[in-house]
Amino acid sequence: MKPITVELTVDPRYQKSTVTITTPDEELGSELAAHVRNFVSNQQELILKADDSYFFLKQSEIIYVEVLAKELTIFCEQETYRLHQTLKKILEQLNANFIQVSKSTVINTKKIKRLEVAFSGNYYAYLVPKQKIVISRRYMPELKKKINLQIRSEQHENIH
Repeated sequence: MKPITVELTVDPRYQKSTVTITTPDEELGSELAAHVRNFVSNQQELILKADDSYFFLKQSEIIYVEVLAKELTIFCEQETYRLHQTLKKILEQLNANFIQVSKSTVINTKKIKRLEVAFSGNYYAYLVPKQKIVISRRYMPELKKKINLQIRSEQHENIH
């Protein structure tokens, strides 16, 4: 691997921090970007507002998040929290263990117990303790990449 140059510019005029990665190696760039995203979003605790209350929630306790009819539900090991927030907004707050698996669902990859092929190219994710979540085939490639899963092609092979 060639040496990497790291530059830091601190300027109080900026409203938010920006990290730019310039590299001729796409794989290295993707890995560095993933590390930066993980570093930035690796908060261990979320502070969520529901009605007139604030909840302090450890991300490691979250099993999955689902939105139905503009109501976001966070399913945890011990409790369920309901609030009015978009899936996109909560996904921005979650650390790198979380991934969107359908239009309305985000799961904690650390809670996956097993994956099973479902009908029409979708998958089922069985999460700890006993949740069964449909993973849309549109989101499956990203999940495979995130958990380093090598699933053989679903095409039938002729064995002679």
